[in-house]
Amino acid sequence: MARKPARPPATTGDISTPQSNPNGLKEALDQQIGPLVPQQQRGEIVGRVYSMLVSERFSGPMPHPRHLREYDEILPGAAERILVMAERAQSHNAEMEGLIIRGEVYDQKLGLWLGFAALIVLVGLASLFGFIGNIAMAALLLSAAALGVISVFVTGRFRPKS
Repeated sequence: MARKPARPPATTGDISTPQSNPNGLKEALDQQIGPLVPQQQRGEIVGRVYSMLVSERFSGPMPHPRHLREYDEILPGAAERILVMAERAQSHNAEMEGLIIRGEVYDQKLGLWLGFAALIVLVGLASLFGFIGNIAMAALLLSAAALGVISVFVTGRFRPKS
């Protein structure tokens, strides 16, 4: 993010901005604020105003463009290396997210197929027991199949999304 523009001073004086003279800023603030506040509070007030004027905020995977330029001045080619590193990290993150999503889809499909297979086995066994005359066992197996299917529909529908 860019710097927030500083408000002009209340009095007409020449206060340096952090971009034009970062080393002389505290001295200029001290000169401007000095006569307005007591001596014991002057240092704290100057320090707070200075930190407000000089502070920068930016976020993201990349350094501020000015910092990139300074990296490149210190070590030629460093800015390019940082950009390549960020591109690789972004590519890696996209690949990992794709793997995670494909894995979750596979798990859901496998669960559906295995649940369907278990339902078919239970219904088949219930039919077999009903055919041979064991009605109690057939009813038990059909009840288990029905309760299993109903519970999956109910809990699957109300399961919290993560």
